[in-house]
Amino acid sequence: MVLNQAIAREYVIYWGKVNFSVRARLSKEQRSLTFAYGLPIGNFQVYLRDLPIPDIENKALRQRLMAFGIFREAGKWTLDAKLDAKAIAMMPRVYDFVLEQMDKIVMEH
Repeated sequence: MVLNQAIAREYVIYWGKVNFSVRARLSKEQRSLTFAYGLPIGNFQVYLRDLPIPDIENKALRQRLMAFGIFREAGKWTLDAKLDAKAIAMMPRVYDFVLEQMDKIVMEH
C-alpha cells in the first residue's frame, strides 16, 4: 500500500540496507527531500525537518499528525508510529493525509 501509493503520486522510493524512505522531488528548488521512512522493526516515521514550509505550518502539521493518536515524538523532527493493531488500522487514513500534505507542498515548490 505505502509503496504503490507513493509511486502512483510520482514520489521516489529509496531502498536502504534495512529500511526504505519516501522522497519528493521539488522542481523549483531542484532537490529531493525525504518525508517518510519504513523500518523493519515495524515502525513508520514521518520526517518533518526538510519541509520547505514556515515553522508555524510545520508545527501545525505535526499537531495534526499527533492527533491521529498513533505517533510519538522521536526527536525534534521525527514522528514515529509503532505498527501495532491500532496503527495498522489507522494507516490508510494517516498515509493518505501525509501524501495529501506532501502533494500540496510539492505543487508549491
